[in-house]
Amino acid sequence: MRFISTRPEFSWSGTGFILLAATIIGLLLGLAVGARRNRWGRWAGGMARGTAGASAILLGVGAGTAVVPTIILGGLALSRRRLHWALRALVVAVAVAVAFLMFGRSPGGPVWMAAALVAAAAAVLVILGRGVRLIFAGLAIAAAVGVGASLFSETLPTWRGWAGSILYAALLVPAVMGYAAGVRSPIPPVDDSAHEPITHSARAP
Repeated sequence: MRFISTRPEFSWSGTGFILLAATIIGLLLGLAVGARRNRWGRWAGGMARGTAGASAILLGVGAGTAVVPTIILGGLALSRRRLHWALRALVVAVAVAVAFLMFGRSPGGPVWMAAALVAAAAAVLVILGRGVRLIFAGLAIAAAVGVGASLFSETLPTWRGWAGSILYAALLVPAVMGYAAGVRSPIPPVDDSAHEPITHSARAP
């Protein structure tokens, strides 16, 4: 943050919130991973995964809003082959809300109109369940690239822009992988009958 900030200032409140939010998110994701490995019940495991998935909202406070699309969409693309229609609709609604907060006041024009049309088409495909993982991965990468490109401005030296982009990518990779581990689908139950030894009854002499 000191690399990309034009006026870097330390504050105990900001640092404390970052540490507290990261701790809470890490604990909830770890709980979800433990629930999956220990094969918790449907409701208990679902609650653990749902809480872990919603924990990313804590990152959406202040400047952390730019990180949320990459972590959530990238994590879902890595961890889920299939998504319930309600979850797909929820992701689309959250993505629209985040996009409005980030770009709602941006100037219009043909570029923004084309981007809006592409985003609308992607939202329809996601709700219909077509190419969900590919779309999520593409949007996650596009969001990360957009944030990285925004670091190259006239107010910052070029080397600080490159340094900030590299450090940003280094932070995103473990964050996306950790989120993916927390929201991964539950392990299917093992059918013990398939592993029972086959016995043959002996014929009477």
